[in-house]
Amino acid sequence: MRVSTKVIGMAGDLTGIFNDQVARLLAAGLASNDELAPLLPLLELIDQVEMSEGRIPFLIVAQNTMTLAERMAKIELDGRRGVSNINGGQVVNFEDTPQGNYLALDVEDGTAELGVQPSTSETGWRTRRLGATALEGIMLATYAPGVLLGHGIMLPGSSLCADYVPALDRTDEGGPKLTAWWRHNTCPPNYGSMSCGRRLGLNDLKP
Repeated sequence: MRVSTKVIGMAGDLTGIFNDQVARLLAAGLASNDELAPLLPLLELIDQVEMSEGRIPFLIVAQNTMTLAERMAKIELDGRRGVSNINGGQVVNFEDTPQGNYLALDVEDGTAELGVQPSTSETGWRTRRLGATALEGIMLATYAPGVLLGHGIMLPGSSLCADYVPALDRTDEGGPKLTAWWRHNTCPPNYGSMSCGRRLGLNDLKP
């Protein structure tokens, strides 16, 4: 079945998405309005992107001192709070990310990569896409936890113990779970690697 696609990219069209994500961050206690407001001008720098199943124009990524486990506890799905089954202190990023809060652009939640092992997805993306980090995956689940009802999400922009990637799934009880998956292992058909097109930070606003 063909998925309908909507082209979006004007700052005015994106403001509603921005405001909704800000509201969710404030409600979760993950950032203050003063911290997030400076990101709004970044919308002017976003080129046109396609909105389709599993694909959104951007994610606000709020960076602070909270651990990954503390962030997972802010996510709620079907009345159950998120948990972490991994040592977040051992998670490192393969990808360079901006300092402070930033936007991850043209985000694909893994739908396009279902059943593909993380290392194969990375090879296929080459310079076209960037593997999502553990934090970016948690941000997506913060805004839209229901995505985990459809499929698990591999996060190949980060690593755990070198050969493992963080992954988002659900516990046996149905709540959100941060776990890990071997980077080179065959991927279950209901898991896919999340990615973004690029990242914009406040330094990108400087002339």
